[in-house]
Amino acid sequence: SRSVSHGFSLSSSWEIDVWGRLKAGEKRALADSSAAHADLWAARQSLAAQVVKIWIKLTEVNEQLGLAQTNIMIMDTTIKQADLRYNLGVSPALDVHLARTNLAGTQAAREQWKSSREKLCRQLEVLLGRYPTGLIDSTHSLPQLMPSIPAGIPSDLLTRRPDIAASNSRIVSAQAKIKEAQAELYPKLIITSSGGTSTDEFKDLLNNNFLVWSLGSNIAQPILDGKQRRNNVILQGTIAAELILNHRRTVLNAFSEVETALSNEAILQSLEKRLQEAVLQASRALDLSEDRYSRGLEP
Repeated sequence: SRSVSHGFSLSSSWEIDVWGRLKAGEKRALADSSAAHADLWAARQSLAAQVVKIWIKLTEVNEQLGLAQTNIMIMDTTIKQADLRYNLGVSPALDVHLARTNLAGTQAAREQWKSSREKLCRQLEVLLGRYPTGLIDSTHSLPQLMPSIPAGIPSDLLTRRPDIAASNSRIVSAQAKIKEAQAELYPKLIITSSGGTSTDEFKDLLNNNFLVWSLGSNIAQPILDGKQRRNNVILQGTIAAELILNHRRTVLNAFSEVETALSNEAILQSLEKRLQEAVLQASRALDLSEDRYSRGLEP
């Protein structure tokens, strides 16, 4: 004999979260998502910081190139003066050779700065997602310094750092995994249901008179793999402890970076003042020495 039947069905199951396993899983997923978002922001901030650092280095190189060109002009003038005095028999040939040596050294330094500029331009273009042609536009003046950081800023501002936020979210995720692993040791209560139609005639497939449905429940208790599940609880606890230690290291590194930056700010401000004074005195010394050399008072 032969028979043909048509049918379709829908089924569903629902687990009663008696021990909080599903809720812990949801918390873990949200924490993992939060950690991923924090890692994304950390990557963005790191990229922005690298771009700023290279841009400032490139600006410094441009200023150094300008300084080297100014020094070359000074050396040219010195060579002309030395040649003139040598031709007049006032100075020995040694002055001419020393002046030309200084000029060659300054020209070599200029070429080194040019090489550094080419390298920095290409690095910046790569960070910006461009082909490294070395032709990127740059500025020739450093940006104005920001005002000093006021005292009394609360340390909880460090919690806004993406790396700390990501580390904290991973700890929350690990703790949720521990609860999930613990809940796996207990039985699960699952309710299942299904419904649909079954008929010998295709035309009666959507007829309510041919409905078929069922409802049931079951309790599943792990027996054979109980030791593995208990070991998983220990494993997740160990992973959480490791993440807590890593979080502590991340926070301490953050404090160290901030303290170092605040300390360096005062030192660099003092250094800047000393360098500005050195520039002023060097400029005056240059004018005075050129004047005294041109009048034959100094070698």
